[in-house]
Amino acid sequence: MTTPITAGDNGIQAGLSQCQDFMQFENALKNSRAIDDKIIQALNNSIPTASLRSKGEAGEKCQELWSQIAKIHTQREESIKTCVSYFDERMTTLKAAGDRSGARQNQVSLRMLRSELYVEEVIHLGIRIQDLSENFKKIRNDDRIETLRTLKELQDSLSTDAQCRENGEVVKILEEKVGPQNGLQCGNNVPEDQKLVCDEHYDSGQFRNSELWGQGSWRLQTDNCHIPNPDWSELITVVLMTDHYGDQMELETKFMDEYPNIRVILATTKDFQTQNQYLEVLQVKEFVPVLWKTMINRAQTPFVLVGWDLFSITPWSELERSVRLLQEPWIGVVGGSVRNLTGYWTTPCYQAEIHNYQLRVRPGYGSSSCDCMKCDILNGVPFMAKKEVFHAVPLVPDLPDTPAMFIQWFLDLFKTQWNILLCPDIMYFTYMSPNWFLVMSKESWQQIAIIQQIQGIHLNQSLIPDYSFTSEEVNLICDVGKLQKEAKLLPWGCQEAYAHILRTLLKIEERLETQFELTSGSLLGALKLGHFLPWDIDGDIYFSTEDFYHFSTTEGKGQMFLKHADISIYGIQDDNYSDKGAGYFKLGYKGIEVEMSGVRGSISLPSVAQVTSVATKIFVAGVWFRCHANPGRYARSSDVEAVEDNFWHQFFTYTITASSILQLLSGTPVCLKFIRKGNTGDVSSLPFVVGAFNCVLWFRYGVIVQEVTVQMSNIFGAFILGSYVVCFYMYTLKKTHVLRQIVFGGVFLVTLFYLMSILRERRGLEDERRTLGFIGSIISVIFCASPLASIGSVVRNQSTESLPFHLILMTFVVNSQWWVLGTIIQDSFIKVPNAMGCLIALIQLLLFVIYPAKSNKVAKSSSDYVQLL
Repeated sequence: MTTPITAGDNGIQAGLSQCQDFMQFENALKNSRAIDDKIIQALNNSIPTASLRSKGEAGEKCQELWSQIAKIHTQREESIKTCVSYFDERMTTLKAAGDRSGARQNQVSLRMLRSELYVEEVIHLGIRIQDLSENFKKIRNDDRIETLRTLKELQDSLSTDAQCRENGEVVKILEEKVGPQNGLQCGNNVPEDQKLVCDEHYDSGQFRNSELWGQGSWRLQTDNCHIPNPDWSELITVVLMTDHYGDQMELETKFMDEYPNIRVILATTKDFQTQNQYLEVLQVKEFVPVLWKTMINRAQTPFVLVGWDLFSITPWSELERSVRLLQEPWIGVVGGSVRNLTGYWTTPCYQAEIHNYQLRVRPGYGSSSCDCMKCDILNGVPFMAKKEVFHAVPLVPDLPDTPAMFIQWFLDLFKTQWNILLCPDIMYFTYMSPNWFLVMSKESWQQIAIIQQIQGIHLNQSLIPDYSFTSEEVNLICDVGKLQKEAKLLPWGCQEAYAHILRTLLKIEERLETQFELTSGSLLGALKLGHFLPWDIDGDIYFSTEDFYHFSTTEGKGQMFLKHADISIYGIQDDNYSDKGAGYFKLGYKGIEVEMSGVRGSISLPSVAQVTSVATKIFVAGVWFRCHANPGRYARSSDVEAVEDNFWHQFFTYTITASSILQLLSGTPVCLKFIRKGNTGDVSSLPFVVGAFNCVLWFRYGVIVQEVTVQMSNIFGAFILGSYVVCFYMYTLKKTHVLRQIVFGGVFLVTLFYLMSILRERRGLEDERRTLGFIGSIISVIFCASPLASIGSVVRNQSTESLPFHLILMTFVVNSQWWVLGTIIQDSFIKVPNAMGCLIALIQLLLFVIYPAKSNKVAKSSSDYVQLL
C-alpha cells in the first residue's frame, strides 16, 4: 500500500499566495514542483511497464495520481498569473510616481514571474491532465478513439523544442497500454452501420494487379462488406480550376473511369460544353482565388477533393483510404504524394512554427499516424478535406493568389483540433507539382504576415529570414505598455527603433566627442540576446554630466542631431533622481523610450590596467556600443543586488508590521485601567482619534505607492486605535466632546480625499502622493515632537520616573525600522518623520542615562502612555 501524496501542504499554499514576498513565492514553487516529481514517480511505479512489470495493476490508483497532479498544476498556474497581474499594476503606479528604483526592482520580479509562467507552460506541454484523468478508464477498456487522440496531443508536444522527462514517461505509459499508434484508429474502428467505404487489410499473398500493387499489399476487404460499391456522387466532390481539359470526354476519362459518378466542379476560361449530370462547369474570365471558395461552397458532399494541379484520378489515388481516414473525428485533411508528368515523385509535407514574430517552415514531419505523416502545411499537393472543416476554418479569398490563400488556411487549421495527414501510399498524378513557397511573391507573404502578425518568413532553415517586413508593413504597433500588460514580446519594429536610437547616439558621440554607456536592462539585453530585451519597459543609457549642456536646451547640438533623426527628447531635468545636478532626460522613437541618466566623471569603469585602457564595447542591435568594463560580472552582480534589495525589503515588511502592532498594543493597559476605574480621568481622547484618522490617511498613501508594509501596518493601526476610541467613549464623561472630535476628523478625511480625487484627475497620481505624504508627515512630526514637553519636568526633578522606558524604547525601534525601509524604497515622506521620531526617542533614552529613576517604579500615568502613542 503506497502512502498517498498530498498537494495540500499549508506552507506551500501560503507561499504561493505571497506575491509581495518573491523569495517565499519561489521556494513554494520549488517545493510544489518537487511534489510533481514524487507523484510522477508514484505514477510510473503504479503502471506495469516493461521495467516495472512486477509492481502490479494500475487501476484506480493511476487516475487518482493524475487528479492530484492536475490540482497542483492548476493551483501553481493561477498563483503565478495572479502575481503577474499584481506586479503589472504595481509597475504602472511606480512609473506614474517616477520611482525608477522601484520600477527596476519590480521589473526584475515581473521578468522572473513570467519565466516561471513559461516553465509551467513547458510542464503542461503534452500532459493533458484532464484528458488523461477523464479517459483513463477508456484506455483500459481499449476505447482507442479517445485514447489515441490524447496520445496524438502528447506526441505533437514532444515534437517541439520544449521536451521534458515527464512527457516522455506519459507517452511511454500510454503506448504500453494501447499499443503503437500506427495501424490503430485509422478508419477500421468506425461502427459498421456508419462506414462509408469498406475496411482494408494487409494481404501478403494475394493482390489485385501486380503492376499496380505488387506482391503483398493493403487492399479493400470486400468480404462481408455492406458497401462494396459506394455511390461516389454522394461522398466526394472534386473541385478543379484549370484550362488543361479540352472536352467532357477527356475529363470523364481522367476522373470518372476509376470512380464512376464522382462529382466534379470545373472552373475554366474555355467554352466547355457538358451533358454529364455529375459535372458542373463554371465559365470565368480569369482565375482568381475566390473561385476555390465558391466551388467548395457549391459542393453538396461531405468530402471535397481540392484538385490543385491535378492531372487525373487513378487507382493509386485510393480515395477509399482518404474517406476512411476522414471518418475519424480527429482527422480533417488527408493528402498524398505527388508525381508529375516528368516522373518526379515527392511528399510535400512541411512543419510550421510561429515564434517571436517569425514563421519558420521546414520539410518533413514531426510524428506519424495510420502510416501517414502528420503535417502542418501540404505544399502544392491535391488533398481531400471534410466539408465541415472549410466551414469552421474558412478560406480567406481576398489574398493575392491561390498558394497564399491555402498556406494561410493551413496555418489557421493546424491551430485547431483537426490533424493534417499526408499518406505517401496515396499518389496523385499532377502536371507540374509546383512548390508554393518558391512561386509566391513577397507581396503574397506580406498579406500572410499581416494576418498572422509576424515580421519574418524563414523558408530555408536559415538564421536570416527569406522575407522580412517592418512593423508598419504588417500593421504592428510598438505599444510597449500594452504589450507588457498582455505579456507579449516586443515586435521587431520596436527593436529596430531601439537600434536607430543607438546608431544616432554613436554619431553624436563621434561628432561631439561625448560618451554613452549601456547599463541596467539594456546591458543585460545586449549580453544575453544581442539586442533590446523584448520584455523590457525601456532602454537605459548613461551619459557624462559634463555633456548635459548639449541636450538640456533647444540650442544644444545634441538636440539638433536628435531632431534631425526624428528622435524626440523630453523629461529634461537637472537632477538624476537622488543625484542632484547630474542631469536626466528621455529619448523616444516609434514607441521605444530610453532613459538617459547623467553620471559625474568618467562613465566607463577602468579596464584592467595590465591589459588595456580602452573601454569595453559590446555588440548590440548591429553596432558596437560602450558598456561596463566587465559586462558579465555586471550582469551577475546586478541580479544579486536585486535579490538582496528584495530580501531586505521583505525582511522589514514583516518586522515593521509586527513591531508596529506590538507598539500600538502597548496602549491596552490604559484601556484596562479605564475599565477598572469606570472612567477615563484626566486623559485626553485626542491622541487616539487623531492617531486612528492618521492611520487611514497613511493607508491611502500606501495604496498609491503600492507599499504593502505601509498598508498592513496602518490597517492594524486604524483598527487598534479605533478600538481605543470606542473604549474611551464608553467610559468618558465627556461623550459629546469625543463625538465632536470624531465628526471633525471624519469630515476632514472625507474632504481631503475628495480634494485629492480632483487633484488626481487634473494633475495625476504623483501630485496626490506628494500632497498626502506632506500632510501625513506634518501630523506624524507633531506627534513625534509632543513627548518633548515632558523633558522640562525630567530636568527639573532630575528623575525619569515619569517616563515609560519600555514604550520609549519600542518607539525608537519602530521608528528606526521605518527609517531604514524609507531609505530602501527611497521615500522621503517615510524617511523624514521617522528619522525625527527616532531622534526624539533617542534623546529621551539618553535622559535615562543622565537622570536615572530614583526608584524601580515605571511611569504609571495613563497620560504618559497616550502621549507617546
